[in-house]
Parts: sequence; C-alpha cells; structure tokens
Amino acid sequence: MAKLKMGSSIGKKQILEESNFVYNLSNYNSLADAIIAIGGEDATLYIPRGRWDVDGVVIPSNITLYFDRGAMLVGDCTINGYIDAGAWQIFSGAITGDVKNDTVNAMWFGLVDDGITDNSTALNSAFNLAVDKTVFIPKGRYAYNKSLYIKGNVICDGVLVLNIDTSTYTKKFSTMSFLYTYYPPSDYPRVYILRTQPAISLEPSDFYLSENATRLPKIYATKLGTSDVVQLMEGGDIKLYSTDYMSSRNNNKGDEFYDKTEISSIVSATGQIYPEIMFTYNAPPANAQAWSDTTEYIKGDYVSYGGDIYIATYPSGPSATYTHPTFGVASIGAVIPSDKVTSLTYSNGITDSIQCWNKLETSVTYYPPEKPISINGLNIEIYEVNSDGINKRIYNTVASCSRSNVTLTNCSITSKSPTLMIATLLSIASCSHVTLDRCKFSGATYHGLGYNIVHSVASIININDCESINCRDGIAGRMNKNITISGGRFDRIDDHYARNYSIKDAYVTGRTTSIPGCRTPLADIQQAEFVNSNAFSFSGSNIHIKNCHISECSCILTGRSDVPHLYGNISIVDCNVENANPSVCVIYGPYVSSSFDFVYPPRLATNLLIRDIKSIGSILTKDLNSLEGITTVDSDI
Repeated sequence: MAKLKMGSSIGKKQILEESNFVYNLSNYNSLADAIIAIGGEDATLYIPRGRWDVDGVVIPSNITLYFDRGAMLVGDCTINGYIDAGAWQIFSGAITGDVKNDTVNAMWFGLVDDGITDNSTALNSAFNLAVDKTVFIPKGRYAYNKSLYIKGNVICDGVLVLNIDTSTYTKKFSTMSFLYTYYPPSDYPRVYILRTQPAISLEPSDFYLSENATRLPKIYATKLGTSDVVQLMEGGDIKLYSTDYMSSRNNNKGDEFYDKTEISSIVSATGQIYPEIMFTYNAPPANAQAWSDTTEYIKGDYVSYGGDIYIATYPSGPSATYTHPTFGVASIGAVIPSDKVTSLTYSNGITDSIQCWNKLETSVTYYPPEKPISINGLNIEIYEVNSDGINKRIYNTVASCSRSNVTLTNCSITSKSPTLMIATLLSIASCSHVTLDRCKFSGATYHGLGYNIVHSVASIININDCESINCRDGIAGRMNKNITISGGRFDRIDDHYARNYSIKDAYVTGRTTSIPGCRTPLADIQQAEFVNSNAFSFSGSNIHIKNCHISECSCILTGRSDVPHLYGNISIVDCNVENANPSVCVIYGPYVSSSFDFVYPPRLATNLLIRDIKSIGSILTKDLNSLEGITTVDSDI
C-alpha cells in the first residue's frame, strides 16, 4: 500500500480529504490497535480532531502521523516515524523517539505567545525530540521560568523572555565589595547548549604533557577507575586540569590562584592536537616534606600530609597573619593542609576566611566528537518583575554553551531593565570550535564581573561582526586558546589568561562600569556609572590587535597586573585612537608589583610591535623598555 505524500516538516500541512486515508484512527479502539492493523507496511495514519490517549504507545518508523487541526495525542509516547502537522498544538505529554522529521515545530507542544506564561516544558519537549535535528520557534514572545536544554539546531523567529523576580533571590552582603549581591535560587532558569555525548574521565598519569606539546602520548587511554580502554577519536576534545597552579593572583586577599587548565581538539587519528598545550602537567613531587605545625610555609611550598601532596596558596604557620585594608590584622596560624580554608577574626570581631593549601590533583576529560549544530535567531530579552527602581547586582548567567562545533547566527541577549546589573549573559566553557556571527549582547553591568560574553577553558572561538556593549566587559575570559575577533563593536576586551588572541577590524571602547567607593565601606551602588578604562587588558601570550578603531579609553593595552604574564609576540598595528582626553592614552607592558609574591616569575614579551597608530592627540608609551625582555620593533610613535 503506497504511502501518502508528506507535508513540510515545520508545519505547512498538506490539505487532504479524510476519505483519502486508508488508515483513520477513528476506526480503531486505540492508537495501539491502529498500529497492529498497519503492521510493517509504510502507511499514513490520519489523526482526526479530538483528544487521543496514547500513554505508553510506541509508534514505529513505518508510520506517518497526519494530524487534523484540533487533533491532539495525550500522554507520554514514543514516535519513530514522521509527523505531518500544521503550526498548532498536537501533543500533551512527553514525546520521545527518533522522529524522521528534519525539523520539529515547537508549536506542536503548545507555546503561549504572551511574554508571561511559562513555556519551559513546551520548549524542552521540542528540544528533546530534536536532538541533533532542528527546532523551529515561530514569531511570538515566549516566557520561560525554568532552564532550557538545547541539543540540536534552532531556527527562532520569536523572542524568549526571561522575567527576573528578585524577591525570590537571596540577598547577601560582602566585605570584599561592601555591597549586596542577589543570588538566584538553585533552579533559576538558564539556557544551556549541551553536548549529547557523555564525557569520559581518563587516567591522568597517561597525560603528563609539556608546554607546546602538539601530540597526545596515548590514543588508546585508560578510563579512570576501570580497566577499560578508550579510543580517542579525531574530532573529540581533550581537557586537562591541574591544581598545581601556574600563578598566584594579586587580588582581594591574595589567596587566589590560577589552576592550570585548557582544552584542545584531537585533529588526527594518531593523536595530534590543536591548539598546542599551554602549560606543563607533571606528576606530584615525590620528595615533598611532611607537614609540620611548627614550620612557616610560603606560597608555592609542597608538603605531604595524610598520603597526599599539597601546595601552599598562602603563607601559614605559627606567626602567619593577614592584613585587611579596612579591618586590620588577623592571625592565620598553622593550617592543616586537609582543612584548606581557615577562619579569620579581625580585632573588630569581623570574621573572614582564607585558603592556604591546595591538594595536588590532575584530571583529564575526553569529550567524544559532536555533530556541528547551528542556532539562528535565538533572541533573549531580560526584564525585572515589579522593579522598584533600585540597582541590584544579580549573580547569574543567562545562557551557556558547553558543546563543541556550535555556530550562533543573528542571536541576541539583552537586558531591558536599567537596574538589573547582571553577571554574565553568555558563557562559552569547556568546548572548542564555537562561532558567533552577527550576534548582539547588552546589559552585563555587574561591577566586578559583568561579562556580556565570557569564554573559559575554550579554544578556537570565532566572534564575527558582533556587538557587545553596555557592560563591564564586552568580552572576557580565562584559560583560552586561539580566540579570533573580526569586525563588530565592543566595550572593553579582557582575558585573564589567553594564548593566540587576535582582534582585527573592530570598533572597541574602553568603557566599563564603576561604583564609587567599591571595596570600601563607602561603596554606593546607586551611583554606578560608566568610566573610561583600558580598551584591552591581557595576561597570556601572543596577543595581536590590528586595524581597530579605539575610543573612550584611559589606555590602549595593558598587561594585567594581577597575573602579570604577558609574553611571546604582542602587536598593535594600523589602529585609529580617538579619546576625549587623548593625552592620557597609554600603551604599556605589564606592571609587576615588587611587593607581591606571584610564586613564579612573570613572563614578559620577547617582541612588542607598535606601528602605524593614528591618534587625535598624543600617544604616550610607558613601561616598555624599563622591563627586562621587552623589545620594541618598528615603533612609529
């Protein structure tokens, strides 16, 4: 029996007379009976108007379901065939299976276009049915109150609306910033772009690698905790992590540290990787001395305790102290390594804590290859519910991508509330090969964070003709490799540690957020403002800025002083600089504090190229030749 011609997969349904269908669900007691009657032949089953109970039914791949307007399947079922339906609701329940449609219309699950009603269940139902396929979201405004989990392609003609009710958030005061921060509930809604293949933990001892390594020592690796052997496939990713940190950080209490971590792609069947390894990953030192409560330890010291090796992240010992800029001196004392964090009490009774030890651990994670997916037109607007007009720092992330091989085109995340100071709009983490094309971001004004786009432990990220403004940082990150920004408009671009970072043909300002008195008891969040800062701030190696228009900055490029490793080749060429106060526009290398122990000596640039800088006013250079290892080449200023 011939199968009837199917309609469009996104809802342009063919018009057929009911009498044309050989199989009509109304002729059977149940959908299960209809399936038995059809058997193994390719056939179309007509679903007439009405509600049909299908709970627990499995619809095989040889059956096409043809829905009349007003027809609905009620209950949880599995569909492995084709769905032929218009742009209206046809399901009430969880639908699983491997449908033959290339595209699933989210309207099939009952979207409500009012910007208020929660559409989380409907949207997730569509995403779950279209793993590695395409979900179509039609025009409209669709609110979501729970997290969304994207697992395939998305074509979005509508707008997703995130309504934030800060009354459900926890308000906490910080003695670090002297400000209140609003922390969302644990189940607050976030849009996740997820891998579909499970991560695999590998035996770390198989992967002790040196800086600049381009090949894995093993392509058949041992799965952690088992005797299983995993073949590492071309197209997968390998992520390395070690608590044997690469630097201490001159920030806050100075007990912060940058653990070694990075991700690279496997690009050949023999284990060649790209980009190259950024750090050296070693076995724990075998000669570490046993910890003693009478010994004074400094940052970077190794000790053995309880069968494990620890590294000191802050001085500890009988006479060790910490001095707070506001609260004065507090005793640290001898800290047992396994305790890691110890409590502090200042003379005024204020309590605090400080981390003194890090247990040495290395982990290696393998991510199997993922199919490339594209997300087109996904637009998210953020509003504050019942706004009282008071500025609030919101510690949340709106969307995150942890999947490799993703392209986002014509997408946007924008805050429509001037009082919501959001921490992060889009996070790209633990993945590679992510591209943003013609996307727009606005509203991460959280002072101290405030990242419109943040990439962390990511590699091969391409940002093309995007706009990222009205924020503390237009683009920021940590532990990234091979980042390319081409064209577009951005507020401040910053990376705590990056390797092979290129910005070209972009319009960049140094505008960033500021709160008067921040980090002092005089902090006043209601006086928050935008000020001129550095347009580019980096730690890492091989940073290149070319053919950019730079404005509203206090300096063009600064090496980060909190982790002052800025090495390799650094270049700024063919740029235009326009400032309200151009005489203070400064280009300079990393400023190294002589009073702070970074543990490891800062690494400085071997070649610094500054050429063809056109400026309205004068350009000053600072701290270039005064730093050992800096060489200025072909400088015209």
